[in-house]
Amino acid sequence: PKDKKGNASNGKNKQSRNRRKNKTKHGACENDNQMYSMTSDDLKVTKQNIENFNGSLHDAFVAANNQGYIPAQIDRMINAKGQAKISWRMVLAKYIVRSAKTDYKWLPPNSKYLHCDLILPSNRVKKLYLAIAIDTSGSINKKQLNEFITEINGIVGQFTSYHIFVMSCDAQIHDLLEYDTYNPIKPGEILKLRGGGGTDFRPVFRLLNKKYEKPDCLIYMTDGYGTFPNRAPRYPVIWLLNTNIVPPWGVSVYIV
Repeated sequence: PKDKKGNASNGKNKQSRNRRKNKTKHGACENDNQMYSMTSDDLKVTKQNIENFNGSLHDAFVAANNQGYIPAQIDRMINAKGQAKISWRMVLAKYIVRSAKTDYKWLPPNSKYLHCDLILPSNRVKKLYLAIAIDTSGSINKKQLNEFITEINGIVGQFTSYHIFVMSCDAQIHDLLEYDTYNPIKPGEILKLRGGGGTDFRPVFRLLNKKYEKPDCLIYMTDGYGTFPNRAPRYPVIWLLNTNIVPPWGVSVYIV
């Protein structure tokens, strides 16, 4: 028999077409003359795969966001989708640790490489200088504040030396507290911070710029409703937010 174009056909062609249909039906695909088969194991998506993807997505998102490459509308959408999948504790710890700069010294040399006859400098992490601003306009509840302070104490405990400067602020700064390696943050003191008015973020940045050494990092805990400075400072800023507000600059970490 002949097909519509007048070409001869036979049973072999029909069998070949049937084999291709069956393979396609069960997850195989044909590209040119090569056949690539996918097994059920290839199609499995593990929990670890998802976690790895979320971590990579978050890092790429933050890097692009910090450089202003992501529109605010997309920023809100990604944060709304990702906030339940990425632990704010993990993200906060990562950025604080990254903000601490590592210095080097030659005496004593790094003992890890002496057996290889290599004389390399030892790592010496300088004192972590961390500034913390807490929005006391009524937007942060005591449970969230207590969890935050617990996390901060755990994170800074990884450093041999640290200094923490805590400010309470609504439309103006009310309290100034200082802590260090020998005097860790006391949650009871933080929970008593004063405030209750409107929110203006600018006084915190003015104070740091005029009276204090530039911090390695500033963490501002807030709901994000307030007046922002026109420009970002020359040090890292982490906005720890309990809403989906997207600040105009800095790293946004969501605890909602």
